[in-house]
Amino acid sequence: MIPKIDYDFVARTLAEDLGEGDLTAKALGISDRKVKAVLWAKERGVLAGQKLFEAFFDYFESGCRVRWFVKEGGRVERGMKAAEVTGPASVLLAAERTALNTLSHLSGVATLTAQFVYALQRTGAKILDTRKTLPGLRVWEKYAVQVGGGKNHRFGLFDQILVKENHLMQSDSVVNAVKKGLAYLKKNYPGWENDLKTKPLFEIEVKNQKEMLAALKAGARFLMLDNFSLQEMAEAVKKAREWEKKHKAKVWLEASGSIEMATVRRVAHTGVDYISAGALTHSAPALDFSLKIVK
Repeated sequence: MIPKIDYDFVARTLAEDLGEGDLTAKALGISDRKVKAVLWAKERGVLAGQKLFEAFFDYFESGCRVRWFVKEGGRVERGMKAAEVTGPASVLLAAERTALNTLSHLSGVATLTAQFVYALQRTGAKILDTRKTLPGLRVWEKYAVQVGGGKNHRFGLFDQILVKENHLMQSDSVVNAVKKGLAYLKKNYPGWENDLKTKPLFEIEVKNQKEMLAALKAGARFLMLDNFSLQEMAEAVKKAREWEKKHKAKVWLEASGSIEMATVRRVAHTGVDYISAGALTHSAPALDFSLKIVK
């Protein structure tokens, strides 16, 4: 689903660039004469963020129009005309850089995600994002992950219980953390089931096979295998599947920690269900675009 445009965010972002006004445009007497600019893709990738791109021009309420030649989520190639923008020259110049920055960033996220999705074809594993996002842009970055074919992990601290290392430092044990978390959900969410369909989910991070088995015995069914080596992960998955079969209880496993394109397929072949990669949002290279006024 395309996020709702937050015009307060749009205004703050534009103000960061404009300040008291475009000094160059003032000095050169740039008018409000209607012009057309072409949005060119400068490299291959996946286009994402059209509505946010448009919002920076719409903000000025000056009749700007964007005509797209590539659909959202479509592929662009180097030298491809992605869109045309028409409107007052002063507005196009005022919104140009901010609009390009966000489009380039979101398209970069979608492009990197699509590459991970491609690398995981026919493995059964799904790629997930994380909370490693830029402040103010999380909803759009997670949307860009969806555009690229990835899946969203929790949005924030409020929509899932995910017990991580720092939480465990405040608990007596993995077992105690699992029991407390499950008890809280059962008490506060009537009808709550310990599966991936009933929200909020419960998940716990484990550092080794011993912690994993302890968490399973305590009732956890969704476990994050954090920074396991490939061998450790394969062994842990085997043990989890044996436990699953013995106890007739479905278990979901997520691999996390230093996930890279070069190794992600080998991680998937260990048999995990999900692989989370902070790189999707915190390390995605921007997809380069330019906006050139033609008349």
